[in-house]
Parts: sequence; structure tokens; C-alpha cells
Amino acid sequence: MSIVNLKRLFLVAFGLFCSISLHAANLIIDAEWLENRGRIVDARSGLLPGDTLFILAGDYQNIVLKELTGSLQKPIVVLNYKGQVGFAHEHYRGAFDIKRCKFLSVIGIKQNGHFGFVVKRAGTGSAIGINDRSTDISIAGFQILHAGFAGIMIKTDPDCDSSTWRQNFLMKNIVIEDNDISGTGGEGIYAGNTASVRYVSCGGQEQIAVYPHLIQGLVVRSNRIDSTGADGLQIALAADAIVEGNHISRYGTKPFEPYQNSGIQLGGGSSGLCKNNFIESGSGNGISAIGIIGGNRIIGNVICQAGGHGIFIDDRPDFPPVSSAIFLFENQISAPKMDGIRSYAEVFLHHLKRNIICGIKEGSNEIETAVGVKIQEEE
Repeated sequence: MSIVNLKRLFLVAFGLFCSISLHAANLIIDAEWLENRGRIVDARSGLLPGDTLFILAGDYQNIVLKELTGSLQKPIVVLNYKGQVGFAHEHYRGAFDIKRCKFLSVIGIKQNGHFGFVVKRAGTGSAIGINDRSTDISIAGFQILHAGFAGIMIKTDPDCDSSTWRQNFLMKNIVIEDNDISGTGGEGIYAGNTASVRYVSCGGQEQIAVYPHLIQGLVVRSNRIDSTGADGLQIALAADAIVEGNHISRYGTKPFEPYQNSGIQLGGGSSGLCKNNFIESGSGNGISAIGIIGGNRIIGNVICQAGGHGIFIDDRPDFPPVSSAIFLFENQISAPKMDGIRSYAEVFLHHLKRNIICGIKEGSNEIETAVGVKIQEEE
């Protein structure tokens, strides 16, 4: 779903929220309704394309939206109703799970500065999960205060079910916008599988290689992410993604593996635009671009006090490039613990223009490259 459509939905949602009479196709649910149905809203609810699901203000444990199917022109819209909806528990893996849904927009309507949806505690799992072959999903207006793992997890892991394999499933049009995420054990936002291949054994047979799905049309914009155990924001297998205008601070406070502590990680198989993000005070690199496939535009980002390099770039043999160039324009990097920009990616011509790098510590460099890395400075 496009940003234009998402903004239109905000306006539609606001109008519906303030309306005195509700259309007959709309469904209003509360905690009792959910508990009686195992905290699941599925196709049996009768929601059709263009319908709206209202969640009445109050306290909930968790919710699963399952097999809800809208359409491109008429997505199913999910809104809080008459105030804030809160989720809190210690017993389950997630708080707000979206499974096998298509064309769904979940929008928290703010009132008096309060977010429409807030995840207060999310057990051991991710606060929000977009998984199980869901596609064409928009998430906006959430506040996440605690998650055992990621704030928002966006992926379907391939397994013995062939419908989860890359050749049979493409995730499309995921928009994550205007959310506030903090206190995560893992990443703030985790979009796409970081492994290029998985090996599974099905029915006692020998292991086979299965390939995770790609993401087409990923937009992660204008989110605030603070105090994450691992990377602030991580994407992978997402060509032509847009990562723009996010504010990321205090990232990588307790990474579960080495180097899982960047402000933004542009991971394997990703390309697109990384623009105007503000990244500060983390334990690792400000931006890590590892296994990117080229054509990436890293533009206008502000990176302050990175615990590693300001921007770090490296290629990976598992992700062959589709473009021979990357672009680093007008980034501002101040006081990194290591180099301002470091690259080992010999497969790309690095186009650099008007990057400002200051506060480099003794023993580090503004720009450091491996032998064979190609740099072209532009006016």
C-alpha cells in the first residue's frame, strides 16, 4: 500500500472515529468478545474488503488477526475506538500478531498526545508480528514499551510447507510509519530474513535447501526507536526499500550476537533509499550495509557518536549485485568511535558527494577502504 493511501486511511479513520453512527459492516469488539474467541479475529468475524474493525478502548492481553482479506482499493482497517487500547502479558510470545492476512491497515488514532495502541509488555516474543504469509500490511500509530525480542517482526520463515518458499510467496507493500518503539530485547524493527537460505528436514527425509521470501515495496518511515538490545532497524531481502526519517537512539545495548548492534542495518539482498535518518549513541556502526545488491542510495543521514564506524559497507558472496554502484551523498557523521566511512565492498563503485565527517578519534580515519575498493568523489 502506498504512502498516499496510508495517509488517506488516516483521514478516513479519523472520520469514522468521530462518527456517531457506524456502518453496519463495521465490527466493534472488546476484551470479553476476544476472550470468548481465544483472542483471535479471523474470517468467521465476517469482515470483508472495505470493512472496519474497531477495538474498544481498554486493557487486553494479546490479539491475533488471522486470514482477514481486504483488497487493494478496499483494505480492511483496524482502529482503536473511544480511547487507547493497551496490550500487556507475560505468557505468550507476542502481543499483536497478523497471520495470513492481506490488504490490512492497522492505525492507532492518537488522542490528547496518547497513542491509539500501546504494547506495555509482550512476553518473550516480538510485540507486533507480520508473518505466516501476510502481505500488503500497514502499521501506524503504535507505541511499544517492551518486547522480549523485536518491536515489530516482519517475515515468514520458510519451512516444509512449500507455500512459504520464495518461488511461491512474495511479501509486498509493507508500510511501517509513525510508531514509537523502545525497550526491546532484540531489534526495534526486523524486516525480512537475514539468511539467504535455510535447511529443513521434512518427513524424516534428508535436509533440503529452502529460500526465504523477498519483500517488494517496503517502507519504514518516521518511526522513533530507542533503547534496543540489538540493531535499531534491520531490513533484508528487500529490493527498492525506503528507510526514511527515522530517529534511532541508544541502539545495541545488549546484542545477542557480535555485530548485531547497528543503528540501521541494510542487510543481504536489500537496495533502495536510506535517507534523512537521525542515528545517535549506540554501541555499533551507525549504518551497516552488508550484502547489499547495489543501487543503494544512502543520503542525508545524521550519525552521532556511533560506537563503531559511522557507515560500514561490505559485500557478501551469497547476494550477487544487481548494480555496480552505490551512492553516499550529504551524510553528516560526527564523533564515531572508529572510522567515519569504511568499506570492503570491492564490487561497487562508491559515489561520494558532500559528506561531512568530523570528530574522528586518533588512530581512525574519515574514510578507510580495503585495497581494490573504488571511490569516485563528486562535486
